Amino acid sequence: AGTVGLLVIADSKGAGTGLTNYVDRWQNRLAALMRARFPITGGDTMRGLIPANMSDPYNAMSGRPTTTGTTYPVDTAGLGYNTLQLELGSVLTFPAATWPAASTLPIGYHTHYGANGTLQVLIDGVVQTEINCAGTGEGAPMRTSIPITAGTHTVSMRPKAGTAPVRPMYIEQRSASTGWHLYDAARPGLAARHVVDRPGAPQGGSSFAAAVAGLPSVRLAVVALGANDMTISTPAQYGADIRAVVGMVKAGHPTAGVVVVLPAALTDDSAVVDDVQAYHT
Repeated sequence: AGTVGLLVIADSKGAGTGLTNYVDRWQNRLAALMRARFPITGGDTMRGLIPANMSDPYNAMSGRPTTTGTTYPVDTAGLGYNTLQLELGSVLTFPAATWPAASTLPIGYHTHYGANGTLQVLIDGVVQTEINCAGTGEGAPMRTSIPITAGTHTVSMRPKAGTAPVRPMYIEQRSASTGWHLYDAARPGLAARHVVDRPGAPQGGSSFAAAVAGLPSVRLAVVALGANDMTISTPAQYGADIRAVVGMVKAGHPTAGVVVVLPAALTDDSAVVDDVQAYHT
């Protein structure tokens, strides 16, 4: 028993651009293989996460949350906790899921001065709770939970009419507090240079490192970046950046294994390969 986190930091190949089914992404398939090989008490915690970049064309994939009304993605909540701003009149609906027994439904949301309305959480179309998302600035990710009965349910979120936009982050559709947890940090267009060279942005620099450190129980991380670095960087710079990204992961989770997937055009930097191998010795 316990919680085991699988962190994926990747570009469009990890995000699944071009696929038609969300569960066919390689990171979802890897998570499924890990669960089968190393079973842990608990359920699949991936289904309820809001994927990165909901505006990307792969938003049409089956098996992922859907939206109606006016929405747009924001990354201010930090790595692994993507946020979607819901304007008034919009609804975010998660795929139907089955709870084998009565449990609790963890809910993540973000406080923000421009999205500080009342977040309504609905189960099977019935409002279960209203969450005050009031904030005076770029607030921290927040967490709460509500009870949910056994059975198959559809969970949705929306801003309460007459209030203001809201920024829900995730629900964790699982039957227990333990199990495999896939942290999806894949974003189309992401490069190692972006991660290292954006110290003021939540997805870069010190904020990135802090967000990684804040993810619970990361046991394995896959870093698959480089295709976008080819157009903005050099092999030497990429080597330094990929070392820095791996270093951020290891600083937050010293015992985690790190798998680095290097694009063929940049693998001539043998020092990068040596450094990655050194993390496992």
